[in-house]
Amino acid sequence: MEAGDASSALVPLLKSYELNAEDALTLTSLAALHYQQGNEKQAIGYQIQAVDLNPEYGAAQYRLAEMLQSAGEHFKALEHAQKP
Repeated sequence: MEAGDASSALVPLLKSYELNAEDALTLTSLAALHYQQGNEKQAIGYQIQAVDLNPEYGAAQYRLAEMLQSAGEHFKALEHAQKP
């Protein structure tokens, strides 16, 4: 994804977040976008929110595990990788 694409994707995602901050899919999308832009801490924060809202959202758990692994949080990553 190029920088212009990421910027244009961020605007509607932030609007969606403003309208409903408790939508796990929006949070996961925001996390992915920030992660691709190199904003690891912000990405992990959004991903944690998504998992907290919907612990059974398996894709969110897996993505959080990947992000935590990349950040060197191996034990936390394993914990999330083993959840549904």
